[in-house]
Amino acid sequence: AHMSVIVGHSVTGYATAEAVGPRISDAWWKTALVALFVANVPDSDFLFGLAVGNPEGWHHGASHSLTAALLVGIAAGLAVRWRGGRFRTGFLFVAPIYASHVLLDAVAPESPKPGVGVPLLWPFTRADIAAPVPMPAWLADALALADADVAGGYIPRLLGTDTLVVLATEAVLYAPLFLLALWIRRVRTTTPIAEPPPTAS
Repeated sequence: AHMSVIVGHSVTGYATAEAVGPRISDAWWKTALVALFVANVPDSDFLFGLAVGNPEGWHHGASHSLTAALLVGIAAGLAVRWRGGRFRTGFLFVAPIYASHVLLDAVAPESPKPGVGVPLLWPFTRADIAAPVPMPAWLADALALADADVAGGYIPRLLGTDTLVVLATEAVLYAPLFLLALWIRRVRTTTPIAEPPPTAS
């Protein structure tokens, strides 16, 4: 089963950005777009497996670790620094969002790999680690997509009606978290943005 899909990770990533990240824009939707992208980067490992005919072969591997969150955060900080901004702005914005994906997947009661959880502490250990209190089974079932091999139409399955149902279910379940994120943003509106946009001279 796949836990969670894009809506859950995106909303959780956005909420993380608004709660603990530096403000990078006065427009909430700009922050949300960046958070959406970063929050789903860990699942790019799926593409490597798809390329070799085994979609789940690489999934929930090293990209689903806190080390990966740290490295991606450093890369983001360096990129922002290279563009004239502050290293800490890129790092503190990206690393927590990336980590939110990893931690959310650790709550899932099962993963495509043997065992449970994700390799949170890779490369120090390759053991899968799960949250002490797993997601309730009824909720996991509501948000789960059955596995399908390539021959049976993996991509068509992901684009099928089952996926639409899961997306709709997540949209409903994560709506309160999205509203909470907007409220947090409103509360923090008095905080200056981390990187003020340049003004025309």
